[in-house]
Amino acid sequence: MVFATGSITYVFVALVVAVVGAALAGIPRHRRRQLFRRRPRTDFDAWFSKHYAGSEVSRDAALIVIRALADEIDCDESQIMPSDEIAGTLSITPSMPGLCDSFETADMALKQQLSDRGVGTPLDNRDWNTIDDVIRAVDRALRESATRTREES
Repeated sequence: MVFATGSITYVFVALVVAVVGAALAGIPRHRRRQLFRRRPRTDFDAWFSKHYAGSEVSRDAALIVIRALADEIDCDESQIMPSDEIAGTLSITPSMPGLCDSFETADMALKQQLSDRGVGTPLDNRDWNTIDDVIRAVDRALRESATRTREES
């Protein structure tokens, strides 16, 4: 009987720890989502014109990146800014970047979008600090893929 009570206590403690851990893991994600959701919203074309008018960045490249991140964060695409820092505003733990940060959903979506367009992954992300860096890298990869396709034809 003592063994059974001890097992029940162990299971109960493990369950409490799991529930509290899951709740605490959700707090940083909730804070990040709220930060982005408080930002003004606009349509994507206005967002793109504001940030990339006159540049060589394609609308497609920006939309691929922004949509993947917006889906991950659960905010509107226009609430993500090119200046958002990967280890800053996008981080769920800005004081300890990399700790608990997960962009698995965004990463998978981005890889799929690039694969659908003939771009091999992974892209070289050593110099990515901001969303603008990611958008420009994706844009370069899309342009290089298009050039290779034309040359092969």
